[in-house]
Amino acid sequence: MKSIRKRLAAVLVALTLLVWCAAPAFALEVVDLSRTGSIKVSLYDSETSEAVGGGTLTLYRVAKVQKDNANLSFVYTNGFEDCGVELGDLSEGELAGRLAEKIAATAESTTVEISDFGTAEFGDLEVGLYLVVQTTAAENYNVINPFLVSVPIQENGSYVYDVDALPKVGTAAKKTPEPPDTPDTPETPDTPNPAKSATGDTMNVTLWVVVAIASCAAIPAVVVVCRRRTSR
Repeated sequence: MKSIRKRLAAVLVALTLLVWCAAPAFALEVVDLSRTGSIKVSLYDSETSEAVGGGTLTLYRVAKVQKDNANLSFVYTNGFEDCGVELGDLSEGELAGRLAEKIAATAESTTVEISDFGTAEFGDLEVGLYLVVQTTAAENYNVINPFLVSVPIQENGSYVYDVDALPKVGTAAKKTPEPPDTPDTPETPDTPNPAKSATGDTMNVTLWVVVAIASCAAIPAVVVVCRRRTSR
C-alpha cells in the first residue's frame, strides 16, 4: 500500500513539474502598444495575376487599441467616434464599406501612389485599426472595395507589426469599356416633285413654240414692207 502511495506521489510531482515547464510555451505574446508598424498593399489583375500599377490609396486610422488590465479592445478615433457602426467581424467587407461612408471631413489620412509593381506602402503606423480606400483607380480598372487592416496582426501565436495586405477585394478588375456614341441620323433630303418639274418643262417648251411661230409670222411682213419700198 505504501508502495502504491509513493508511486502516486511521484506521478503527481512529475505532472506538476511538467505543467510549470510547459506554461511559458503556451503563454501568448503581449501586444507592444509603443511599437510602430507598416502596411504594404499589393494589387493584381483578377484574370492574369499581373501587377496593377497606377492610381492612389488613402489610409485612415479608424480605431486605437485600449488596454484594460489584460484585455485589449478597439476604440474609435480620428472622427469615427460617432459613426454609429458597431465593430464586428473585421474581415467583413460590408463593415469597411459602411465605415468608408462615415469618413469625417476632418479625418486625418495618408495618400500614396501605387507603384508600377502594384504596391503601396504606409509606414510609421501606431498600433490600431486602419481603413484602406482607393481614391484613384488605375487606368482601365475599377477602384477596389475598401478594406480593414489591423496593426499588428497575429500569426502562429506571434504578433506581426509589418503587415502585407492582399485583401480578398484587392484584386483589381478591368473596367468595361463604354460603347461608342451612336452617330446622329442624317436628315432625309426632300423628295423632288415630278409633277412640278414636268409642268415647268412644259411651260418652257410652250414658250419656245410661241416665240418660233411669232418669228415665222413676222418674216412675210418684213418681206412685204421691203418690196413696197423698193417699188417706189
